Amino acid sequence: MELRKRVSQKSGELWIAVPQHERTEIKQRLPQIALAESSKLVRHADARVISAIAAIEIPLQQWNELLPFVSQCCMSPQVQQRELGIYILFTVLESIVEGFSEHTKELFTLFQQLLQDPESAEVRVTTVRALGVLAQYIDADEKAEVRAFQQLLPSMIQILQGCLESGDDAGARQLFDVFETLLILEVPLLSRHIPQLVEFFLKGGSNKTYDDELRIMSLNALSWTVK
Repeated sequence: MELRKRVSQKSGELWIAVPQHERTEIKQRLPQIALAESSKLVRHADARVISAIAAIEIPLQQWNELLPFVSQCCMSPQVQQRELGIYILFTVLESIVEGFSEHTKELFTLFQQLLQDPESAEVRVTTVRALGVLAQYIDADEKAEVRAFQQLLPSMIQILQGCLESGDDAGARQLFDVFETLLILEVPLLSRHIPQLVEFFLKGGSNKTYDDELRIMSLNALSWTVK
């Protein structure tokens, strides 16, 4: 946390003041440190530092190695590396989507695969969260991106359903937040799936086996859907 704050301090001026060769070394070592870390909390903290550095470096056309590294992690046969890879990508997108605007097609292809991760609910949930961030930067006239996003929506709904059925309350809350964000966007990303969403949220709100808070979140989402 402290390192991330220092990197971001004064709009990155302190980071830029670090000699170039030292910045390069840190950028090379930090992802490897994250890969070797056994604690998930520490890995996530490492990812936040990476995103803070990326928010400064990518607009300067630096750190071109980051996206290939993240993609490699996301496609790794090791589940821990896939979880790290998508979490880094999620946090970086939160910081700077524009830096990946030239790679949108690649990201959609990657997300499509990660939504089907056979081992890790964390990978699937974090992928939906990353899509929720990316959606906020899609314009109505970007027809290809709108179609690509819409094609992934059934899988996104299934992942939320899986969280509810498995008792993953934390994951469900995160994904309800994503869907509420999507519902208030001016770009009609959900328009093709409104009937499916209405039925899904209605069932979620009426299912007495779910936690009351989650049922309320489902009904709130239903309210946004029908407005």
